[in-house]
Amino acid sequence: GGPNRNVLSVLANALGGTMSSRLFTEVREKRGLVYSISAEQTAFSDAGLFVVNAAASHANARRTVLETVAVIKEAADKGFTEEEVEIAKENLVGELVLSMESPSARMGRLARNEVFYGKQRPAAASIERIRKVSATRIAHLGKKLFDPDNALLCLLGRPSSLPRSEARRVGKECRSRWSP
Repeated sequence: GGPNRNVLSVLANALGGTMSSRLFTEVREKRGLVYSISAEQTAFSDAGLFVVNAAASHANARRTVLETVAVIKEAADKGFTEEEVEIAKENLVGELVLSMESPSARMGRLARNEVFYGKQRPAAASIERIRKVSATRIAHLGKKLFDPDNALLCLLGRPSSLPRSEARRVGKECRSRWSP
């Protein structure tokens, strides 16, 4: 529930939250490497996760990891366009408005407000905070967040599609591509 919570939400949405997101456009649409790809953040009261998920064929596993890391690095280095940020913000606002029609989503929101803020916050206040997020704040947080020293790579699938030794090489290659 910290000061970067909304910035992180917009960043995750711009990176991989919709079909117009950077990861979806670059890795799925342009390169055709994955069936699906997304980014999401999960906040807890004292910590959180930022996760990128991709579903690819075994034949595309190595290239998918490398291309995904390249897209994340570009986002960390150059940030997002104003258009990407606006699309992400409006998507989040739309999700929030639509979620108010679901009793379980409303109850989840009430619980999160209590955990993160110790009080209830009106949806209108949340919408206002989302709309105030700037591309500059996203770029600043992205540079901090996308640090390869804090990253963890987890591959799930048949070991024969990317043996452990090859997975280690991919991890090292990702790190070398990230370094200046």
